[in-house]
Amino acid sequence: MGFNIGITFRDDVDQHYAIFSNGISQNLKFLYDLFELLGHRVWFLTGGEPNDAMFNFHGKKYRAKTTASLYEKKTSMDLVFEAGVTIDKPVRELIKNKTNAKIVSLRLGCSLIIDMEQLFLNTTLQPGLHISQPDVLWTTPHLAFGKSYFATLYDTEVKVCPYIWEPDFIGQPFKNSERPSCKDIYVMEPNISVLKNALIPMSIIEQTFRNDADSFGRATIVNGAEFHADPYFLDNIAVNLKSSWAETKKMYFSTRCTFDEAFQRPDVLLGHQWGCELNYLYCEALYRGVPLVHNSEMMKEVGYYYPEFEVGLGAGACSEALAATDIESEVEKNHKWLHRFSIHNKSVQNTYRELIAQVINS
Repeated sequence: MGFNIGITFRDDVDQHYAIFSNGISQNLKFLYDLFELLGHRVWFLTGGEPNDAMFNFHGKKYRAKTTASLYEKKTSMDLVFEAGVTIDKPVRELIKNKTNAKIVSLRLGCSLIIDMEQLFLNTTLQPGLHISQPDVLWTTPHLAFGKSYFATLYDTEVKVCPYIWEPDFIGQPFKNSERPSCKDIYVMEPNISVLKNALIPMSIIEQTFRNDADSFGRATIVNGAEFHADPYFLDNIAVNLKSSWAETKKMYFSTRCTFDEAFQRPDVLLGHQWGCELNYLYCEALYRGVPLVHNSEMMKEVGYYYPEFEVGLGAGACSEALAATDIESEVEKNHKWLHRFSIHNKSVQNTYRELIAQVINS
């Protein structure tokens, strides 16, 4: 028997921006598709009235309704997933009283480290990000190190759900014939926190440059244009990285762009993360056959791995990626490995069936 499931979704930002600015919007699209595959009836839940264009991905129309309609019209709903937007306690109570729905808080970001940062940063995130006492909280495997924090903060049971990803928002894999004779390097970390930033990748580029300046063409730090206005970066870091000097003509800093805009050919993607071992940027690189240099232990079977913050080992991995030639063999290997995250993977489907049943029967 299928259930009625609602998934909260932000409707106050441009959806093209939301899809490509972070992985949460993509994740909710994958979750919607997965729940449909499992035989459930699914809706996105919005604050304002949804329109047809807002939830049309690749020609598929996704159903949507307002969160308020659940209690104003007494809409039948079995599960409500707080994902794109949290629901404050009074509204939660209205939903539960009018529909008997169970509330699942879905934590897809590295809230533990983000909350640590917010204790010391001048910026302030919006209130109401953490609202305690849902019926259960789900998080993904790479964020499971924060389970006990979530359990205390939310005063509820915490379950780990499978990580999911599909190649729905990127182009086709590259072929060997598209391989450049001399590869460039791209760093595409967002550069907005300690979680994913370009400091270690820039250091790896510098060490690669010192080892063999001709081993790569140019290195582009995407989302790095503001570094040039940062005195600390200029006076303490860039001054010691020759590859970043203007006269060297090796390292460049650019504004934001999408993966497909950056990778017109299979150059090298150089990444670094702390606490975000599974992320969509890396999955996209693996799927398309872009040589991925990364420090994700959970993904060490694929790409070119270096541990933790090890710049020297990262430079070695980068040199391997720059010299790699057989893109198509890597693509075949990567696609088999990525299937573990697919919504069509029977193990993934069975685990979600079990998790849903546990919530419904609790």
